[in-house]
Amino acid sequence: MSSMAGTSLKTLWLLMLLLTLAVVLRKPEHLMLLAAAAWFTALIKGFWIIRYFMEMKQAPLFLQRILYGWLIITISAVTLTAIWQL
Repeated sequence: MSSMAGTSLKTLWLLMLLLTLAVVLRKPEHLMLLAAAAWFTALIKGFWIIRYFMEMKQAPLFLQRILYGWLIITISAVTLTAIWQL
């Protein structure tokens, strides 16, 4: 956590928590919209975790791309599985 100040990380963490609550507390009237919002929120949070909490900003570009690709594939697979189960 040396690349960002402690207060900035706490602010980012709080923002991620608020994004999660916003998705969870939505009314499930439109399930596809809820699934899309959950996918997008998970993607944003995953990028932030990889970039700031894992401190991958300084890592070689190919490692960053591998992690980002893994994140997109994993989140998409989980979301599609959840939609398929509906």
